[in-house]
Amino acid sequence: MRKERNSNIELFRIVMILVVIAHHYVVNSQIQSLYQLDHVSAHMVFMQIFGCGGKIAINCFLIVSGYFMCTQEATLYRWLRLFLEWLFYNVVINTIFLIAGYKPLGMQALLSGFFPFFGGVGTGRDVFMFLFLYLLLLVPFLNKLIHAMNRREYTILLGILLFLFTILSTFYFHKTASGWTNANHWEGLGWYATAYLIGGYIRLYPRPNLDTLRSGLMLSVLSIFCVCGSIVLFDLIDRKYRFFSAYHMVYGCNKFLAVTCAISLFLLFKNIKIKNSICINRISSTTFGVLLIHANSDTMRRFLWTDLFQNDRYYSSPFWKSVSHAVCTVLLVYVVCVGIDLLRQYTVERWLLRKLGRSKRLTKGLYTKAE
Repeated sequence: MRKERNSNIELFRIVMILVVIAHHYVVNSQIQSLYQLDHVSAHMVFMQIFGCGGKIAINCFLIVSGYFMCTQEATLYRWLRLFLEWLFYNVVINTIFLIAGYKPLGMQALLSGFFPFFGGVGTGRDVFMFLFLYLLLLVPFLNKLIHAMNRREYTILLGILLFLFTILSTFYFHKTASGWTNANHWEGLGWYATAYLIGGYIRLYPRPNLDTLRSGLMLSVLSIFCVCGSIVLFDLIDRKYRFFSAYHMVYGCNKFLAVTCAISLFLLFKNIKIKNSICINRISSTTFGVLLIHANSDTMRRFLWTDLFQNDRYYSSPFWKSVSHAVCTVLLVYVVCVGIDLLRQYTVERWLLRKLGRSKRLTKGLYTKAE
């Protein structure tokens, strides 16, 4: 019998994928090149805040994965299902672009479009999908580690990892020939495993004084206020010294406010009590698909944000028009992607899962030998 999903967490996933689309609306268009640091305007600050949550959302997805999967057995079926979904969208979307002539036909285009692993993790393309699929391969070992440790050992491990990945990366600066720099940006598979461990820790060792709706709301409001405040503060500093990026505290998944904000938001939504909703659960099931569609490739990013919606053009419009365009575009992209993925679920995936579900090997533990 299939386990019923928690609609509060599914709603959380819906909100976070909207945050990711908003992030891509800003950072994958030409809007950032139009910022005038010598004149910090409300228009500019709005767009910076509107697009600041991408890394926070990724942390949220990883924490949710750790929270639920730390007590479950990872299966090859689950991994293969996500991989095939990824492969399906790569092949279909790139085929459409090639046929339409939007993407030049050539060996490089074919390799990058139809064989996604040729892209490599370090190229900046499909980074989240690569790392998340790799993380799932490590889940059985991470779970063994989680359950082998006592609370004290688990706390010390997380303390060390957060110091190395988050504190040093956010607050340690050193001087080079070109000036001061903050080079400890250790975002990668190691951080994804750390975020997974954070989710597992929250599941196994909840703190009664923090794990409540009230605490989650207070921490979330405080974290969001700090994120917005840091953007304005670093804009003002950068205006004079050209030293900080406005997104310094959140531009990496391992940055301090990206971590604290993600944990706070997860605690908030985890403790929201709502009735189980088939509608929310069904829409949330498209989250991974929505990500795979709208962030499929550099070609898709150029098509959506530069050619189709012309984000940079609307940024130069009056404030109300620019804000309306940003909000409506994000919602439109989400609705269309949800529709496409639901169609895939009811056709291709339903047929494929029936085939895969017949294999006992796929439904056993990821590294369990078949009987």
